Amino acid sequence: MDNSKELKEELDHFIYLISHDLRSPIVNLKGFTSELNTSCKQMVEIISSSMDTIDQEKKSEIQKAIESDIPQFLRFINMAVKDLETMNASLLELSRIDRRELILKGINTNELVNEVIASLRTKLPAFTCEVEDLPDALADRNALTEVFQYIIVHAVNNFHSDRPGKIWISGNKDREETTFRIRDNGRGVHESALSKVFQVSRLFGGKQVPGGGVGMAFVKKLVQRHHGKVHCESIFNEETVVTFSLRNY
Repeated sequence: MDNSKELKEELDHFIYLISHDLRSPIVNLKGFTSELNTSCKQMVEIISSSMDTIDQEKKSEIQKAIESDIPQFLRFINMAVKDLETMNASLLELSRIDRRELILKGINTNELVNEVIASLRTKLPAFTCEVEDLPDALADRNALTEVFQYIIVHAVNNFHSDRPGKIWISGNKDREETTFRIRDNGRGVHESALSKVFQVSRLFGGKQVPGGGVGMAFVKKLVQRHHGKVHCESIFNEETVVTFSLRNY
């Protein structure tokens, strides 16, 4: 085993261990947050029954705390825990990709892409998607679904606010491989950041969308599991094109 392969396996194992060990504290955080919420409600009831004995200035401060501040802080805690839970699940799944069994068979890509687009329309902001007639591909259906899903989600999340978002999907097939091209008219990726597109991205405070911040890292790993290639080109503030190729045999 060469050093790079050994290092990769060690890194995947490390991610798996970290993700696995984080499960317990996440569960504890959720549980104690729920208990804290219950205790705060009980405290509100007790304080409310004693309001008549408190001067007006203090009463206003207490009311603000129990009616606004405490509920807001609890919502922030719950949001942070949900983000952490999403991140943890995504990292754990990412570490398992190399051990997933892939069942390669001929896939009707037109049908698959239309299903992906239909499912994402209920979860994402409005977008237009123009799909050319796509060639069939030799792939694992679930994996190929995830690849298209994560690339489209990445495109939608990077649409430009000054123009309607649009995605174009095309493909071609030659003797050796089948290639798919997903282009969008979004914000683009600055040249200095192109090398980071397929790395784990920002995990906290973002939109709750498929991928949990590691979607494009999933794309790279899944395409590589098919012995394929993936790369990204972009013109900043104009467009981004993600291209991936799968072998025909």
